[in-house]
Amino acid sequence: MPLPHLPDAFEGYTILHLSDLHLDYKPAIYEALIKCLGDVSYDLCVITGDYRRSTFGPFEACMEIMAEVRKHIRDPVYGILGNHDFIEMLDLFETMDLPILMNETVPIERDGDVIYLAGVDDPHFYLADNLEKTLADVPP
Repeated sequence: MPLPHLPDAFEGYTILHLSDLHLDYKPAIYEALIKCLGDVSYDLCVITGDYRRSTFGPFEACMEIMAEVRKHIRDPVYGILGNHDFIEMLDLFETMDLPILMNETVPIERDGDVIYLAGVDDPHFYLADNLEKTLADVPP
């Protein structure tokens, strides 16, 4: 994907994007994911929510599976919550060393150049997005 203002140091930089994993749906899904993670090369991994199938109810089983999947994801990795996820999951993500971005950015540095990864909270289901806050620390 061509990005006209991408700093030169990020030419060839690859991002693995995982989304809508719904890990507690079928064991074959996460087993296949773990197998694939061993074969793919990337510089950064982003996981964009919906770690679990249900929108309500217990989430512990899903998080146990995610902890296993996380062991196969190389750093750096960042995530956001989806509309199937909720704030009570954050402590468990922290124990997995998987930072969840909640209306915030992180600088990604490479050979002296910087790009910013932004994580915006759910704008549709929980109406918790705040783009202004998210981009407050990003230079123009």
